[in-house]
Amino acid sequence: MGFAAVAGHVIILVAAFSAGILLAGAINNSLSSQIDARNDLTERLTDAARADYALESEGYTPSTDRTYANFTNHGAHEIHLDHITLLIDGIHHAHDDIAHVEIRETPTSNIWMPGETLEIMTENQGNANITIADLYGLATHRRA
Repeated sequence: MGFAAVAGHVIILVAAFSAGILLAGAINNSLSSQIDARNDLTERLTDAARADYALESEGYTPSTDRTYANFTNHGAHEIHLDHITLLIDGIHHAHDDIAHVEIRETPTSNIWMPGETLEIMTENQGNANITIADLYGLATHRRA
């Protein structure tokens, strides 16, 4: 066997080895992408579980022009009140602009835990619609 035949075999061997390395890298990148996608989905589902709000009670008192709505967190996780948007008749209001926003069970806390009730009361807004929203869900109190 001559030098050309040996060189040809070496070239084929190097090419096969390089192709194997490239294939292994592609498989690794594909699996990494799948794992990242599953982690992202898990994170989105976990965040979505936070947004399970339910209207517990509501009312309007014409003599004092106060509307209230109490929402319960039925989600699996706590919600920081800074991450909640409050809408009165569809208009964004800062928490400080609303007469009363607090968690019934722990009034000094900014963390709304599962099972706790968020109390919201407006003054001088009329018979208002109150909506709470975050990136993952919303709950609303609609007046007839």
